[in-house]
Formats: sequence, structure tokens, C-alpha cells
Amino acid sequence: NNFVRSIGTLQDITEQYKVEIKLIENEKLLRIVTENCNDWICLNKLDGTIIYSSPSSIKITGYESEELIGKNRANFYHPEDYIRLQKYMFKKETPLEFWNKLEYRFIKKNGSIVWLETTGAAVYDEQGNIIQFCTATRDITEEKRIKEQLITAEKIAKIGSWEFLVDKKELFWSDEIYSIFNLDSKKFSPSYENFKNVVHPEDLGILEKVFNDVLIKKIPQDFTYRLLLKNGEIKYVREQTIHISNKNGEQIRLIGTIQDITELQLTQLSLTKLNNDLEDLVKARTESLLKEKLERFNSDIQKNNAISNYKMLFEQIPLGVLVLEYDEARKDFIFKDVNTVACEIERAT
Repeated sequence: NNFVRSIGTLQDITEQYKVEIKLIENEKLLRIVTENCNDWICLNKLDGTIIYSSPSSIKITGYESEELIGKNRANFYHPEDYIRLQKYMFKKETPLEFWNKLEYRFIKKNGSIVWLETTGAAVYDEQGNIIQFCTATRDITEEKRIKEQLITAEKIAKIGSWEFLVDKKELFWSDEIYSIFNLDSKKFSPSYENFKNVVHPEDLGILEKVFNDVLIKKIPQDFTYRLLLKNGEIKYVREQTIHISNKNGEQIRLIGTIQDITELQLTQLSLTKLNNDLEDLVKARTESLLKEKLERFNSDIQKNNAISNYKMLFEQIPLGVLVLEYDEARKDFIFKDVNTVACEIERAT
């Protein structure tokens, strides 16, 4: 039992040590990021149970991280949204696009309801199997409120907005533009060519000239044109367009608004027609009054000429002329006129 020697092994673990140090550093970095991130970061089991919750949960959900760990996320979803989400929520067959800015309502600890937006990514094991889901969630309640206000304002004012990416040739419409054009956003793909199909054929020339001015000359535009819808209805719209350039002066996108001004335009057309009718009526009446005045003037001239001729004949006739008129009040005749010859005869006798 006397100790005579010792036997051991020596292994170079430098690379392994470096990896472990790197993992520790990454873990520290990840913890710093998650603990100081405004988004609520979670690690979730496939059944939706929360394994890890970042401290920002208190701000977004009202719950401390410790209160959420071990709980299922679905328990906090609004019932109406749970029905919509349960088909794909935390399942291996969930499409990747499902986790691209998923919006839903969440019931906070105090009972209030907030809108959240979650982006998720699957966590895989060495065999490539999905074992967990990592999610990042932010509160979009205020954004939803502003968006709904904008949608309501657009609907009331009948104004829609659009954006055109010059390089990609991609066109994006707000919901109100689909409404103005009587189109289904799920069936209609907005593009410049498809857009032209809705414009009245007689106004296509105006439209193309305006867009060329915006694209080439970079001049903001404000113009009116007509739409010819599939049901034969004609609408008048006002469009305002501006361009956006990068630091190098290269045009990168166009943005604009389209407003349905059909009622206003029809009212203006009616007022214009009414104004024209009134002008025609005034013109006709003026011409009629001038004609009547001219006729009276000519009649007065003729009357004066007749009186003048009568006076001349009355005085020049070599006979004495007496003009008498019967007076009903006196029941007798009275003299109305006597010529000079009659006066001389009267004096002579």
C-alpha cells in the first residue's frame, strides 16, 4: 500500500474553453439586450408555456417576469383572437409567415385590453426539429388607435393614400382607395397598369402626362380626372402627387392622395349649368327689354310725327276747324281745339 507513482492525462481544452467563454459572453450580452429592450422577449415551449420572460413584461402586460414563467400565453389572449390564433399557435406545422408581425389583443393584469404585435422564430435542436419558439412583442395600442383614426378620417373625407416604389415598380394603396374604386383588396393587385384600367378612357392622356411630369420633371401635381367603374358608374377624383428623392437626388418613391369629389364636382357642374341658364335668361330678358324700349321709342317717334303732321295740316287748312268733345259731367260739348282760320272768322263776324 505504499504510494509509488501517479498516472494522469493532460488534454488541450483551449478551443473548448474559448467556446465556453464565448457562450458566457453571448449569454451576458443576450441578457443585457433582453433586460434593456423595450420589447417583451419570451422563450416558449411548443404548447405556449413561457420558459423565459424579459423584465419589460411589466410595462407591456402588467405582469412581472416571475408571474408569467410557467403560464401559457394563450390564457391571456382576448377570446375572439384566441379562436383566430389557436389553429397555428406554437405548432410545428406553423407557417413562418404566421409569426411575421402577428397582431392580437392581450388582457393585462389590471383587466385592460391592449393590442400587441409579436414576431417569432423557431428554435431547432441538432437534428433540425423545432423545440421552442422565441418571440419579441411590442405594444401597438397607440399605433392601432392612430391607424383607426386615419382610416375613419379617410372614410369621412373620402381620401385614400398611395405609395409607389420607383425601383421596384411596386404600388401600395390604403383601404379607402379600394373603396373609392369599388374594388376588393383581396382580389385586386394594385399596379400602374391595373390602375389605368379604372381611369376613364378620355382622361388617360391627362393621367399619363401628369405622371411623366412627376417622374421626369419632378414637379408636384394636383389634378382632377374621372374613373369609369365596372358597373358603368363615373366618379370624379382629385389626386395630389409629390416625389421623394434620396441624398443623391435620385427619385426613390412617389406618394399621393386620391379624393372622391364626385358629389362636389356634380354640384359644381349643376351650379355652372344653373349659372349659364341664368345668364341666358338675363340675356334674353335684356334683349326683350331693349326690343320693347326700341319699339316704344319708335312708336313715340311715329306718334310725335303724326301729331306734328296733324298740327301742320290743322293750321294750314283754309277752312275754320273746330274740334269738340262731349263732356259727360257737363252734359255738353266743349272745345278741344280751334285753328287760326276759325279764330279769324270768329273775330270778323
